[in-house]
Amino acid sequence: MIKAISITNFRGFRHFELDQFPRVNLITGLNGVGKTALLEAIFLLLGPSNPVLSVRLNAFRGLTTMADPEEVWGWLFHNRQIESKAELRSDWSDGSTQVLTLSLASNVTVPVNPPESTASPQAMLTSETGRRALQLNFTDSHGKTGSARGTVEPDGTVQFVAGSETFAVPGIFLATQARSVREDAERFSYLEDLRRTDEVVAAASMLEPRLKRLSVAAVGQQSILRADIGLGRLIPLPLLGAGLTRLVSALLAVAYARSGVVLIDEIDNGLHHARMVDVWRSLAAMARKSDAQLFATTHSWECIRAAHEAFEREGAEDFRLVRLDRGDDGVRPVPFDRDMLDTAIRAELEVR
Repeated sequence: MIKAISITNFRGFRHFELDQFPRVNLITGLNGVGKTALLEAIFLLLGPSNPVLSVRLNAFRGLTTMADPEEVWGWLFHNRQIESKAELRSDWSDGSTQVLTLSLASNVTVPVNPPESTASPQAMLTSETGRRALQLNFTDSHGKTGSARGTVEPDGTVQFVAGSETFAVPGIFLATQARSVREDAERFSYLEDLRRTDEVVAAASMLEPRLKRLSVAAVGQQSILRADIGLGRLIPLPLLGAGLTRLVSALLAVAYARSGVVLIDEIDNGLHHARMVDVWRSLAAMARKSDAQLFATTHSWECIRAAHEAFEREGAEDFRLVRLDRGDDGVRPVPFDRDMLDTAIRAELEVR
């Protein structure tokens, strides 16, 4: 599991450090303070040799049509300071350390030498500095190194070149705007082989008591999840509501990411506050069984209270709330341990 993270010159973080991550971490704070960006930094660290992830971050935020390399990748850097490198560092529970460096380098092209001509040579010589490319360099404390590169072609397509070394920890990012029906079906099929789908159904049935089972069905070229709620035929899961669909996605992700990390942006989105205690208990139980680590964000007071109550009921010590605050010196973390959060909730103090 990740125990600490350090971020320099990435998104809204000039310099940021946070440590002592337990199994389940809930991040809160005002709009635009950097909650999603923190998840994005962790996501890149989980697959540092995979440059495709850098483009997926834009898709998660609904940005999919940019053709300028500086627009595609420039905003990965703090205040778009593309002349400076961004550095992400993670420390792990096994004592290892990983460092990922991102930079925007010029794609230098060779000047074209013109044929002999009576025209002025200065008028015919051309030299192009080239479009910028995203360069990723990765090292870890075991001496492994790797690199990857991404470029945007003139037609707007993004090309990637990855090194022979690959580094990855199982990681899944559930964004607020983007969701993959195909990936949900694939994860369900994987768990079906392990005979673990009943765990997902049992947890999801607290939102939909009629739910008896889930199954994968092919619809055209796509596989989707269908639910049995006693209607005599199976119904596509999304038709039962965004809350249930999102919970099933979260449960599948945590169960699938064995010894990995799951990142969930706005975890309570679409979920009724009255069910959030059970949601947290189910996700925590699934995380422990899969030895997975969970990072989630929220704006909701009810979600924070529910998480605290869920872990208090079990006497569990593997949960922490962290609020992000922005000050003159940048974004800083304000962690709440179990006793601090309990005191704040009882006194109805604002912790968001």
